Amino acid sequence: MKRRINKEIIKINDDLANGIQEKYSISDEYVNHKGEICLNGLMWFKNHNYISFFEVILPKNYPWKKPKIIIGFFDYMTLLKVDVGMLETLGYQKKCMCCSSLLCKSWAPIMRIEHVLDEVHQNLSIKKKVVELLHCY
Repeated sequence: MKRRINKEIIKINDDLANGIQEKYSISDEYVNHKGEICLNGLMWFKNHNYISFFEVILPKNYPWKKPKIIIGFFDYMTLLKVDVGMLETLGYQKKCMCCSSLLCKSWAPIMRIEHVLDEVHQNLSIKKKVVELLHCY
């Protein structure tokens, strides 16, 4: 498991260094707590001039079990609960952000941390737009 995690971390940070992705970085140091591995990182939202701290918690039997994502102090899955009307106003195609998440029902061992972080970045950008839309009302 640790070998796979190390490879995933190296790929994420190499992609950042080579300009392949410019959305997030992840620390190559991690904490092993009660069998779970905790990774820290930063996520950039250039369109919103915003940076967010996140934590990826990998269970003992990762990749067979899905990771848990913490954004700041909040569980990522709870942040996905957004009014469907707001999503429709923004042109979001799916009914529920939570149900369409990789971490809900779509998790498979072939998924990697970068897949989850790409989704998190995309969904948090949509969530930020929803907040901006709410401020307009």
